[in-house]
Amino acid sequence: MRIHVRTENGRIVEAVGVEQIESRWELHKQAAKDRSVFTAEDLLGEYNRIDDLFGEMIAFVKATSGNGK
Repeated sequence: MRIHVRTENGRIVEAVGVEQIESRWELHKQAAKDRSVFTAEDLLGEYNRIDDLFGEMIAFVKATSGNGK
């Protein structure tokens, strides 16, 4: 499976593919000449990092707007 991501002017800027490698899945991201490969463990770690950051951002906004601690 490949997904082409387009800019507002219709130019393709990156493509993403999902491949099963032996008994595990990998996400392949191609941008210009660089290719990144992510395992399910990599993606879970990134999700957890972003989820924690998002929670901290919400707490910050609440604290600075006077709607929380």
